[in-house]
Amino acid sequence: MLRAVMFFAAFLGAIVLPQLVAHGLNYLYPPQPKLGEDEDALRATPGGFAGPALVFGTSVRRELVQDARSVYPQVLEAAEIAQFGLTGSGASVLAARFADADAARRARYALFTMLGKVKTEENDNGFFRFTWPQSGHAAIAGNVGRTFMM
Repeated sequence: MLRAVMFFAAFLGAIVLPQLVAHGLNYLYPPQPKLGEDEDALRATPGGFAGPALVFGTSVRRELVQDARSVYPQVLEAAEIAQFGLTGSGASVLAARFADADAARRARYALFTMLGKVKTEENDNGFFRFTWPQSGHAAIAGNVGRTFMM
């Protein structure tokens, strides 16, 4: 009888208890969805993105948003729309839309080719953190679908 009780206690401690903890944590902290494109926010007009505050953030002043193809022509030459904005804190944001996801990925490759050898660190969403070589400022670049952002 004692052996049966010991076996049952060991079984509970080794199998059932960790399962309960793991399932409880999954319930409390469900996996977050991957990043996706918001077509309404990224809708293009002849003057640029329809909702620049949705793309660049609310601190980007509309008059400081400009076409980015002239800033990074080798990276953004195939972009359908590419804009560059400055935030209220002085940071810059670049957003570009391409015909398809492969073109956006090629833009990311072209950026790192242009920069040369930089040490990158990829996060869970596929964005790459790195230090801008000329200034030493922190930067992040990546693409989701047919959108490239930096």
